[in-house]
Order: sequence, then C-alpha cells, then structure tokens
Amino acid sequence: MKLNLEIENCYGITQLRQDLDFKKNRSLAIYAPNGTMKTSFAKIFLDISRSEKSKDLFFENKTPIRIIKKDGVDIDKDYVFVIQSWLMTH
Repeated sequence: MKLNLEIENCYGITQLRQDLDFKKNRSLAIYAPNGTMKTSFAKIFLDISRSEKSKDLFFENKTPIRIIKKDGVDIDKDYVFVIQSWLMTH
C-alpha cells in the first residue's frame, strides 16, 4: 500500500508532499520536534474522519489543499483512526 500526501496551508503546515510506502513495512514513524507538526498532522486526518474541510488557523486567506490518496484513490474516512493528544481535546 502507498499513501500519497499533498498538504498545503493546513493548521500551520505550509507544504508537505510525501509518498509513504507500506510495501516493505506495515508501519512507519513520522518524526518532528515538539511544536512543529504532529498535532497539525493529526487534525488533518481527524477532519477526514469527520468529513470536514481542513483549514489554516494562522493564515485564513490562504487556500488549504489536502489531497491524501491510498494507492491512487482518495482515502476513505472509514479507514482513518486518530488517537487525539491531550492538547487536541482541551
């Protein structure tokens, strides 16, 4: 399975274009220093699971782009599960 990410102007993520290939490994880790991306990344997937549009809280005049495909097809919200951090729930 391959997950294709194209994210711009979503919750402070200026731009992220990445292909995540799960053919060799069933799991991958994404590392980012504290305060740089992880909660924003989780919010994007939470939006997908809720069928909501993503947005940028910092620059409301910028158009958010959120294209996430699984093997070339838009990811189905029913395949998304997000474990929310304490910061996301308060």
